[in-house]
Amino acid sequence: MISREVLSELIDFDPEQYLTTTLYLRIEKTPQLSHTIELKDLLKMRRKELEAQKLFVKVKKSVESDFKKIQEYVNLKFSREGVSTLAIFSCSARKFWKVVTLHVPVRSELILNSRPHYRALSLVLDQYKRFLFILIERAKARLFEIYAGEILERTDILDDVPAKVKEGGYGGYEERRIERHIEDHVRRHFKHVAEAAYDFFKKYANDYLILGGSEPNTSEFRQYLHSTLAEKVVAVLHEDINASPKDVLEKTMKIEKEMRQREESQLVNRLFNEVNSGGLGIVGLDSTLRALQRGQVNQLLVQEGFWREGYQCVSCMSLHTKNNSCDFCGAATDNIPDIVAEAVQDALQQGCQVKFISLPGSQLAAAGNIGAVLRFKP
Repeated sequence: MISREVLSELIDFDPEQYLTTTLYLRIEKTPQLSHTIELKDLLKMRRKELEAQKLFVKVKKSVESDFKKIQEYVNLKFSREGVSTLAIFSCSARKFWKVVTLHVPVRSELILNSRPHYRALSLVLDQYKRFLFILIERAKARLFEIYAGEILERTDILDDVPAKVKEGGYGGYEERRIERHIEDHVRRHFKHVAEAAYDFFKKYANDYLILGGSEPNTSEFRQYLHSTLAEKVVAVLHEDINASPKDVLEKTMKIEKEMRQREESQLVNRLFNEVNSGGLGIVGLDSTLRALQRGQVNQLLVQEGFWREGYQCVSCMSLHTKNNSCDFCGAATDNIPDIVAEAVQDALQQGCQVKFISLPGSQLAAAGNIGAVLRFKP
């Protein structure tokens, strides 16, 4: 599963005077081997562009080595089973190579840039939360981790709990004694599962918890959860202990989608409350880029799918929408293919929170597709 450690590694990588090659190759629902044909077309197009660029020989040599390694990996080593998107980041001259597989679809593209193009990974990390799903019954439990369309069954717990006493099988006192003995085993089982769940949470830092099982079992088990985990319960479902991982995944993704839509609506409303009241909110690409350059941005909001060609100062690296001399230092500017991706990268490097908004027809989409909640006014 993808983690923030992977994103941090990409953010920190510096190819120095070389270029980094980034590939996103969509695999989901494509016919067998069609992704290899798409990669061949992407490589052909980039090679043609590369020939027209005036690059140092050693830079071109590194990029060509990237292309060769990527094509060999996709054709000979990559297994498409269960993968929706393949992502590769390479800089041969600096011996940098990172492969990431995603279980969610991302648009295919091959990008050459000074740094890894990790915007799509940032989008996945922002859009999806890490869920712990516990199926619980009186003698058995199953723990699943669900993240970004992927599900892993982490552990299966089976405790020795005696069967219930058959009605009329014993006399009154003896029957009650056996029932107390059974309930004691059930409590020990619930405590065992709760401890395993907390250990799992400490290791994987899950964002939310979902419980599945009968109402009596989930209600009683919830009392044994560590307080930190109990606060993360977002849903309790009537689910059979033998439910398939596919069923567990589908129900979790539905809950997550509803949660994400509520969160995005709240974020957009907060931004426009600040904008409309003259507070710490701005919208529009130019205003947002200036705020980023000044270090004012606390939270960056970007409409999903928004991109724009732009320009970057060759000296101070500030971003601009027009090809004039830099507003900040007066140096010349160079064309860049996606100024929005560069803005996202700048925000992440500054420690800003980046949120991608997928709500169709949102206020943000109507106001330039990008905005920010600021730390301070200029």
